[in-house]
Amino acid sequence: MKKELRNKVLEKVGDELNCKGFLLVDSSRKWMIFHRKSDSYIEIVQIAQDKYETFFSVSVSIAFLDVPSEITNINYVFFNEFNDGDFKKISTDDCREKFYLKGNFGEAFHYGDVYLALGQGIVGVNPDSKKPIGIRLKKFNSETYDELCDLIIQRLKKAYRWLDNKKQGI
Repeated sequence: MKKELRNKVLEKVGDELNCKGFLLVDSSRKWMIFHRKSDSYIEIVQIAQDKYETFFSVSVSIAFLDVPSEITNINYVFFNEFNDGDFKKISTDDCREKFYLKGNFGEAFHYGDVYLALGQGIVGVNPDSKKPIGIRLKKFNSETYDELCDLIIQRLKKAYRWLDNKKQGI
């Protein structure tokens, strides 16, 4: 993720999540993971960049602690293999059920130019990269990062509701 975008997401979306009790627990150039903990569960918000294109996804999940494995929502095979059973590192990737925020194109929050490319569908590319053959749906501009952050914050309301519904189910 570009440094400018990453800083903007941490500033705006991170501030929103902090106000709701989420804390940044893991961060790299490719992802940010926020946790909100209680004695019986960990709520997770993950912002992860795509490896090949100029978009990221936002997913949420909940990991129930000290409950039978059928209802915990943790995929222990992945969790133990990739995080050595450390709950400080748990991500939505370690959970069976997760909720993806709808982005500006599907589940993707595109931060570059977006094309409807022939034979490829919707493709995100850097503004200075070679453009695919197709129709440009969105052009990067100076407001793109702010618009994405505002969209995420607006759509987080659905994620909070999803988490609340999951907590009531236990």
